Amino acid sequence: YYADWGTGTFELYTTNDTRSSEVFYNNPVRLASFASSLNPLTTLQIKGNGVTSINLGGHPSLTTLEDFCFNDMSHSTMNLNNLTTVNLSGISNVTSMHRAFYTCISLTSLSLTDTSNVTDISSAFYMCRLLTSFPLIDTSSVTDMSYAWHSCHALTSFPVIDTSSVTSMRHAWSSCTSLTSFPAIDTSNVTDMSYAWSNCTSLTSFPAIDTSNATYMTSTWYSCHSLTSFPAIDTSNATELTFAWAGCTSLVCLTNVDTTRCSEPPGGLFHNTPSLQQPDAATQNILSNPPGLDWTNANPCP
Repeated sequence: YYADWGTGTFELYTTNDTRSSEVFYNNPVRLASFASSLNPLTTLQIKGNGVTSINLGGHPSLTTLEDFCFNDMSHSTMNLNNLTTVNLSGISNVTSMHRAFYTCISLTSLSLTDTSNVTDISSAFYMCRLLTSFPLIDTSSVTDMSYAWHSCHALTSFPVIDTSSVTSMRHAWSSCTSLTSFPAIDTSNVTDMSYAWSNCTSLTSFPAIDTSNATYMTSTWYSCHSLTSFPAIDTSNATELTFAWAGCTSLVCLTNVDTTRCSEPPGGLFHNTPSLQQPDAATQNILSNPPGLDWTNANPCP
């Protein structure tokens, strides 16, 4: 594969490369490939503030991209603060992308192909704060999306990716402050939605997703300041709903809420929701205390 170190030239590395680190004084780079003639490339990590783009393809032996471009911003030379472009293909056997592009704060262009076997993308794009869009990749095998796009502040839209196998979306889009809408993705198997869209302050609408299996919904829409109404969702299996809509200061109307399964009082469920009219204050109090209530708005939200 070729690595572009930002000097206008490309350097060729092979799957039998045993070099574990290189430092170029003008463009410092650290490569950890964990490969030998007997053990083909299975893990790859690239570091260095000389790296501006990465083009990787054709590595069937590569099984993980965990910490592939993990950006240690505390390191003066071995960070990835200048990485803007990534193009990955031929990675069909990769199963983990955990923290693959963690805090790659300058990343603006991302192309990924052959991701059909990836099961873990937790924290993969955490704080990629200049990404304005995300490609439609194959996520059909992914089960863990926790923190995947946390603090991607510039994301204005999101594609309808395949989330049919996902069980955890904890903090997945938390603090994506430029998202104005969100697609109706498949959440039928998700059990943990805690903080999933918290601090998505520009969201003006939200789809009717399947929450029938969700048990953890703490702070799911916390501080979604721009939401005015909310569709019908199933919270009948939710055991934790604390602060679920807290801080939704423009929220006027909910369609339904069921707090009868909550293992503890869902304290703060409607904290700082001064515009909320349905449910009314008396019903809000009942919903927030044992034994809870299965409430449906007699006049569904527009």
